[in-house]
Amino acid sequence: MNWTAVGALGEMLGAVGVIFSLIYLATQVRQNTKVSIAATRQALASDLQALAFDLVTGDDIARILQAHFEGQSLEPHERLRLLARAFRDFRCWDNAYFQYREGMLTDDEWRGLRENLKVLLHAEVYRDYWNREKSLYSAAFRGQVEDLLGESLEAPRGQLIFDAQGAEGQDTSSD
Repeated sequence: MNWTAVGALGEMLGAVGVIFSLIYLATQVRQNTKVSIAATRQALASDLQALAFDLVTGDDIARILQAHFEGQSLEPHERLRLLARAFRDFRCWDNAYFQYREGMLTDDEWRGLRENLKVLLHAEVYRDYWNREKSLYSAAFRGQVEDLLGESLEAPRGQLIFDAQGAEGQDTSSD
């Protein structure tokens, strides 16, 4: 064997090694992307569960929110608590929309979250908060919320998740 043949064989083996390395890296990138998406979804699910947790475990905030939905007047400190709650909720939805735009959530997942956000916008305190503080949020997210506010916020009775008059999730309109 001459040196030219040995050099050619070395180059061919090097090229095969590069190809296998690229295949390995592509596989690793794909797996890393799946792990990132799963972690994002898990974190978002935890955030959304935390939003409901204080309603389940905290009688005070649940009572205040129920009174608000029933149109009762609130004490200033109660209204402040609801505004703080609106801030927290909008931050969660802003993050969800960011994750959607980054490709970490599917269209279907965002549509479901968007419908839930639409439910929140039925509450006067959420609309008031939004009208005063929307500049704190990204332009893209503001567009989403403004679109929702432009849609009819009329929901058939029983569709509101915080319906204090009937059982949650049950349609009470046929009574």
